[in-house]
Amino acid sequence: MSDSTITAARTADFQIEGMTCASCVARVEKAIRGLPGVASASVNLATERATVDFTGEPDPVGVIAAIEKAGYATRQETLELQIEGTRGLSTNRLELVESAS
Repeated sequence: MSDSTITAARTADFQIEGMTCASCVARVEKAIRGLPGVASASVNLATERATVDFTGEPDPVGVIAAIEKAGYATRQETLELQIEGTRGLSTNRLELVESAS
């Protein structure tokens, strides 16, 4: 799974790279809070993680773009799952990749 996880409570977490100080945290929080549909954003420098609460449908791609526009990178991962009992699929391999581009 990507390091941006969405829960039923309309909250998403994002891993952020490149922050070095409290000013970086403030810059990222301001960028995220300026997005439509964002209720709140909290960035933790030590864990390099942003927790974002949405008022409606979560927009993780928009948040990633805002973080990158502010000058920081988001950590992205690929998860490989083995799916058993599938019918009609040519492979049991599924790749999930999330990107802002």
